Amino acid sequence: HIIAENVAPNNTYLGVILPASPLHHLFAQLFNKPLIVTSGNRADEPLCTTNQQVLENLADIADGFLVHNRDIIHGLDDSVVRCINHKMVSFRRARGYVPLPITLQQPINEMIAMGGQTKNTLAISQGKQLILSQHLGDLSNFSTQQHFQQTLQSFTDFYQITAKKIIHDYHPDYFGSHIATQHTLPRISIQHHHAHILACMAEHHLQPPVLGFAWDGTGLGEDNTAWGGECLLLTADKTVNRVAHSRPFPLIGGDKVAHEPRRAALAVLYEIYGEALFNDKRLQTFLAAFSSSELMLLQQMLVKQLNCPRTSSIGRLFDAVASLLGICDINQFEGQAAMQLEQLAEQSEHHDYYALTLRENQPIIIDWQPIIIALLTDLTHLKACFIAKKFHNTLAEIVLAIALRSQQKIIILSGGCFQNAILTETCINKLETGGFSVYTHEKIPPNDGGLALGQLYSQII
Repeated sequence: HIIAENVAPNNTYLGVILPASPLHHLFAQLFNKPLIVTSGNRADEPLCTTNQQVLENLADIADGFLVHNRDIIHGLDDSVVRCINHKMVSFRRARGYVPLPITLQQPINEMIAMGGQTKNTLAISQGKQLILSQHLGDLSNFSTQQHFQQTLQSFTDFYQITAKKIIHDYHPDYFGSHIATQHTLPRISIQHHHAHILACMAEHHLQPPVLGFAWDGTGLGEDNTAWGGECLLLTADKTVNRVAHSRPFPLIGGDKVAHEPRRAALAVLYEIYGEALFNDKRLQTFLAAFSSSELMLLQQMLVKQLNCPRTSSIGRLFDAVASLLGICDINQFEGQAAMQLEQLAEQSEHHDYYALTLRENQPIIIDWQPIIIALLTDLTHLKACFIAKKFHNTLAEIVLAIALRSQQKIIILSGGCFQNAILTETCINKLETGGFSVYTHEKIPPNDGGLALGQLYSQII
């Protein structure tokens, strides 16, 4: 069948779902044509699980409702998986996979882990098992917070957990951290990117020492800045060393940058050119993404450093490059810019990469400035798809260069950026050719959906 253009606009991938119940089978048979399906909820809210919720919350969205009298006790989203490096990788773990545990070799104390703020999952330990909850969603939303608390209660009741401690993210303002402080149990906080690496170690039953790359949007670092381009060495004596990180740049307007890749592009250009940026005729094309009033406001924010926390995020660097290439200035959905940049790179097959600059500090600083300057030059005479692939290749060369300096044999790739198949496969290829053993996520999501598992594993290794 030919798929309508508006099913997944500007996206070369389609998610295919099988009927999940006898009712779905009957419905699909009766209709006898492809069905386009989505989950029964508004954006950022948990699934509707009662007929009343559906009729009230979705009345202005759906034209009709097919309801039934079977109660839904636990709302489960559809799971999302993708093939990366010839393996199925879970991006969202729910229906069909929950509550399959990760089994350990030795029994451990019963504990509860609260996960992260977005793509949240909870986790518990019991006997030799680490059990991860279904995908719960973004805990910035009140209704998801309620769903989180209900799931926490039903989870601990069902497994009859008598927890000895509670583990949460290092960020004190995450909802899970707030809930943890209300408990009388001993509390432990685990840094976000450390937990990412531990989650991958948990599913592969790895012990330190390992060198882990945790690249994502953002997570609070131990210096209270927004990390996101981290390389951490987990040593045999249980210390965690920040071996390398990406050069920081400002998040103009804080969290707004995640929704507007154009702000990330403006930030990296400002970091390179300073105020001269706003009068540089060569760069006016990029500044055209903003109205004159927007530009004036953002310029003042940058100059005065108002609501411009700094980040080492590789995820936001992906956004910046996507905007500079003119493919996405404002995201219509989470991760749109990075997805489109990856799909653009798929159109080009070559091994070129930009010259690397690794500042030999402690930790090593990945300086992206020469990459961005060279990329701007390439834009005048090369196709955008060639540049996009070149950018991906460069990131993989950076991973290899840092791995070679580390003298560690086991390499972990974790964090939301490694949902990108080109980046992940190119990294694996270069590292394995270089003699490294590389571990990536399969059963457990590389994104924040795996954090709770990593938090638990921190108490085991």
